[in-house]
Amino acid sequence: MKLAFLIFRYYPYGGLQRDCLRLANYCAEQGHEAHIFTMQWQGEQPKLVKLHLLPRKGFSNHQRALNFSNTVQPLLLGFDKVIGFDRMQVLDFYFAGDLCFAKTSREKHSFWFQLTARYRGFCKLEQQVFGKTAKTKIFVLTDQVKKTYQDYYQTPNERFILIPPGIKKQDYKSTTILDIKRACKQQLQFKREFNILQVGSDFKRKGIDRSIRAIGALPEELKQKTQLHIIGKGDMTVYRTLIKQLQLTNNINFLGAKDNITDYMLAADFLLHPAYFETAGMVIIEALTYGLPVIVTDNCGYAFHVEKADAGTIISTPFSEVQLSKALLAMLTQNKLDQYAKNALNYAANTDLYSMDERCLAEITR
Repeated sequence: MKLAFLIFRYYPYGGLQRDCLRLANYCAEQGHEAHIFTMQWQGEQPKLVKLHLLPRKGFSNHQRALNFSNTVQPLLLGFDKVIGFDRMQVLDFYFAGDLCFAKTSREKHSFWFQLTARYRGFCKLEQQVFGKTAKTKIFVLTDQVKKTYQDYYQTPNERFILIPPGIKKQDYKSTTILDIKRACKQQLQFKREFNILQVGSDFKRKGIDRSIRAIGALPEELKQKTQLHIIGKGDMTVYRTLIKQLQLTNNINFLGAKDNITDYMLAADFLLHPAYFETAGMVIIEALTYGLPVIVTDNCGYAFHVEKADAGTIISTPFSEVQLSKALLAMLTQNKLDQYAKNALNYAANTDLYSMDERCLAEITR
C-alpha cells in the first residue's frame, strides 16, 4: 500500500514524533511505500521513508496548521491511506498522542479565549477528526484519552482503536539486573548512593520544578547522598535559579538530550516523573522494561502500569508537594527498590508493551 503520514513538525526527542517515524519505518520494512509530509524536520532524515517538506505559511501556529491541512490535501491523491499525528481534515487514521485541545483550553483559560482565532482554528481541526459525523478511525493509547474526547465530541465507540505501547523489548533478568546496574553506575561515574533519573524535553510539563523541590525537601543527611540526573533538551534558566535558591547545585545534574538512554536507565535507582499532564508517557513503560522503579503522577496515561506492576508509587491528583516529598523519602529509605525492580521486570516479561506498530499496521491495511 502507498501510505502518507502527516505531522506538523518533527524533532528527534518528541514522543509523538518518534511514534510517527517508527510506525512509518515499520510499514516500509513490511513492504509498503511510506511517505512523511511535514513543515519542519530536525535531525537525520529517514532512509526507508520518503520525506516531503511543505512550506510554513502563516504568522501563528494555528494559521500554519490550517494552511498545512489545506496545502497537503491535493498531494494525497493516489495514496491508499492517510495517517495523521496532528489533527487535520480528511484523515483515515489519527494517532491520538495529544490531549484534547477543547478540554485543556477551557480548563486553562477564561471564556474570552474561546473567541480567539487560535481557539477556533485548532477546535475546527479537532472537530474534523473527532466530530460525530467524521469518518476518521482513532488510535488511542489509554481508555482515559478515549473518554476525554468522547465527553467533548460524543465520538462513537467503534471509531476508537485501543493500541498497546510500542517499545523495544528488553531481556534483562531479575537475577542479574542488580549486577548490571552496579556496572553501569561505575561506567557513568554515578558516585552518590542514590541516583534518580528524570527524562523529558518539555521541562515545564514534565514537572522538573516539582522534582527539584522534592529533592530540596529531603533531610540534609539524605540529600547529601542523592543526585537527580535530568535527560532532555529545554530552557534551564528558571530551574537553575530555583536550584540556586534551594542550594542544590551539587544535587541536580542536567545531562542534555541523549539518543540512547539505556545505560542511564540501568544505572539509576528509580525514575521520577511528576508530570503536570501526560497523554501516555512512554518513558514510564521504558523504565519498567529496564527494571527501574517509578514515582509518577496519576494524570499520566501510563501510570496505571506502575500500579499494576507494583513497581513504584502513584502521586494522586490534586497534586501535593508534601505527598511527593513523602513518596520520595519513602523510596529512598524503605528498602523496596530491589523488590520494585524485580516486579517491574516480571510485569514487562508478561505484558504486551511492545506491539503498537504491528497492531496499527494491521488496522491500516484491513
